[in-house]
Amino acid sequence: MKVKQIYNNYPDYNLDEVKAQMVECEVYETVEEITDDMVYSWMDDENNLNWEDFKEELTTFIDKQKHSMLLVGYAGTWRGRMSGGIYVNKFDDLYKFWKDCDYIKVYEVRGRLFIEASHHDGTNKAELRCLTDKGQAYREKHDYDFTDEEMHTKLMNNSKYSKAANFIKFEISSTLYGCCQ
Repeated sequence: MKVKQIYNNYPDYNLDEVKAQMVECEVYETVEEITDDMVYSWMDDENNLNWEDFKEELTTFIDKQKHSMLLVGYAGTWRGRMSGGIYVNKFDDLYKFWKDCDYIKVYEVRGRLFIEASHHDGTNKAELRCLTDKGQAYREKHDYDFTDEEMHTKLMNNSKYSKAANFIKFEISSTLYGCCQ
C-alpha cells in the first residue's frame, strides 16, 4: 500500500536538519548563526506557503467536480469517536471537519483521498469521495427517506454511487494540460 502525501503540517522535524536546509537554501551562511526561534519562524513561513498551494489545488479540484463530494469518517472527541459526514461543494466546507484542529494531513492511497486532523481532544479521520451521476440522483430522490448517516453510508459503500477521488491523477492531468491551453 503506497501512501502519497499531499499535505502534512504535523511536527516531524529535527532542528539541526532544518538549520542545514536553511543554509542549503542560502537563507543563512552558517548553521551557527541560526537560532531556534529563526528555525520556527522559517518553518512557519514554509508551512504557510505549502498551505496556500494545497488550498488552491484542492479548491480547484472540488470546484471541477460535477457533483457534491462526500466526506465520511469520525471525529475524536473527549467522549470518544463520533461518526459523521458532510457534503463538500467548496473548500470552505472542509472547515467543518478540521475546525479547531492544529494539524492536518491529507494523503492518497490507490486513488482514495483521506484527511486526518488533530486537536486537543483527539484526531478526526475521514475519506473524501466523489458522487457519481447515479449517486447524485439517488441523493436527490431519497434525501428525506433516510437519516444523514444512513444516506452517507449508502452513498459511500456503493461504487455505483461514489468513487475514489483520484486527486493526484487530477493534479497531474491539470498540470500537463493546463500549461498547453
